[in-house]
Amino acid sequence: MKNLRLVTVLLFICTLFTFAEGQKEQSNTGSGEWKPTRPVTIVCFVGAGGGTDLASRTLAKVFEDYFEVPFQVVNMTGGSGGVGANHVLNSKRDGYTILGASEPLHGLTVLGALDKPTVDLWDAMMLIGSEGAVSVPADSPYQSFDELIAAAKTKQIKAGAAQAASTWSAKLHQVEALTGVKFNQLPYEGSHPSQVAAMSGEIEVVVTSLSEQADYIKAGKLRPLAAISKVDEEVPGWGTVPSITKWYPGYADMTPAMQWLGMAIPRDMPENIAAAYHKAFEYATTSPEVKKVASDLGYKIFGLHGAEAEPVHRQLDSIYSWVLYDAGAAMKSPEEFGIKRP
Repeated sequence: MKNLRLVTVLLFICTLFTFAEGQKEQSNTGSGEWKPTRPVTIVCFVGAGGGTDLASRTLAKVFEDYFEVPFQVVNMTGGSGGVGANHVLNSKRDGYTILGASEPLHGLTVLGALDKPTVDLWDAMMLIGSEGAVSVPADSPYQSFDELIAAAKTKQIKAGAAQAASTWSAKLHQVEALTGVKFNQLPYEGSHPSQVAAMSGEIEVVVTSLSEQADYIKAGKLRPLAAISKVDEEVPGWGTVPSITKWYPGYADMTPAMQWLGMAIPRDMPENIAAAYHKAFEYATTSPEVKKVASDLGYKIFGLHGAEAEPVHRQLDSIYSWVLYDAGAAMKSPEEFGIKRP
């Protein structure tokens, strides 16, 4: 009888504890200030090793300190980022599943992965970014950018530039439009796999960010031929990479496809949860971890979020959607979604 009473009391205590935890979780997603009380998953929509993955893991470390709960990064590749993005969109709006994102997000609508412009679906927070470069493996026969373009006019050259919707794919299309050549572009699930493909000889040219290439450039494994930028760019600890305008001044008149690395939450996330992540992101922009990444690899800290990010987001939806459409890489026309030409 005594044991039965003890079991009854323990069950009652457990019920009270479960109820209290449920109430705590419920109030946390209500109208008051929100803070996660259990581990949060950052779904990085590209593979490990590239800039998006780096930004996701950097934010995870900062957010762990800020919120005092674990943040784990899960790489969910496929569909040029569409698989990971849709996984987060289909998850509960409770703040425990967010997206590790970057600029490929902007092309997912015309690639058929999303049914609306991304500015309508996602609240993007743009942490860091870098300019890109056309680079070749160290043992490449092409010693300069003009040598590469001359060769590409006479034969098909394999090139990699991360996912189809990435800024690097868009910039490679811009290089093709500028120079009149057509590369045999092979898609990869992120910058890192495309750089590895170049170093292994699978492709002859790679277009990714100078920051993502920096360690390989300094190690003598990749050789940058031209910065896809309106000005010369510096690789910390290595030297200057000449602007593509040295050979093709017309690039200065092109609308640039900007790289950004950071995170995104669904646009319809409860206001208090969204506000908590915006505060945490603002904190991250001045954190030692983010400053070190920027200093070591040459990234620029943008820290764009909220109202400040909206016009940039809308412009990038336009740029990426139309670059992909004009290059024949899109499944749908931007016009179907009311996305105007830049």
